[in-house]
Amino acid sequence: MPALYFFNVAVTATDDRCEIIGDKGILRFSFFRKSTLEVITNTHTEISEPDYPENIQQPMIQMVADYFRGERNKNPCSLEDAMVVMRMMDQTV
Repeated sequence: MPALYFFNVAVTATDDRCEIIGDKGILRFSFFRKSTLEVITNTHTEISEPDYPENIQQPMIQMVADYFRGERNKNPCSLEDAMVVMRMMDQTV
């Protein structure tokens, strides 16, 4: 089954939900709000409430800052990787 990704949000949208649908079930969660994590299969539904850090981006921000301060050798967000993402985003417009 090919992977499909759709991301459309209206200005008035209030529901933030991601659903990953696979052969064995559905994974449902929110990208931008604290929410439950739902795993749904033919036989059961499992709902959990994961802990969310205060700033979800903090680990990546810290790694990038550490790189530019010379405290780590590998850049976690290389220019090459950024260019790949920028090209992908340009193709969707």
